[in-house]
Amino acid sequence: MTITAQIPVSIWINCGLGSIIRAPKKGYAMRKTYPVLTEGERKILILVARGLTNQVIADELDMPLSKVKMHIHQCCVKLKANNRIDAVIIALKQKAIKIQEVYTIEELVDLVASIDPETVENIVMMLRERQEQDKSPAGQARSEVERISLRI
Repeated sequence: MTITAQIPVSIWINCGLGSIIRAPKKGYAMRKTYPVLTEGERKILILVARGLTNQVIADELDMPLSKVKMHIHQCCVKLKANNRIDAVIIALKQKAIKIQEVYTIEELVDLVASIDPETVENIVMMLRERQEQDKSPAGQARSEVERISLRI
């Protein structure tokens, strides 16, 4: 299974290679696909995100240390990550793993509570704006294009 994203045909996309291409004509759209992690790779990345060492992960999942290392290596290859931390960040951004799988709601609340009140207010305001954008049809298309263009 691959995750694909449709990009409206009228959007110009900067490829990051110094060239700009235009999506194909009417009715066609470009697709950006992301590699899919196996369930085992996902489980291990979630434990990496929690800060566990390879040995602790191996003990937790009752598997050889070499297999844990192999899964982490595969995650890095698939996600084009330089190391395990990059792999976690990329997986979260691509929604291959969810923050709720890493932390409980209580832990997330504790994390947000540790942020100064002004920053929390800014976060709440930004979330409300995003919800309003997502409600409108134009906002849904625009926000989807923004998310895709940031990944490309």
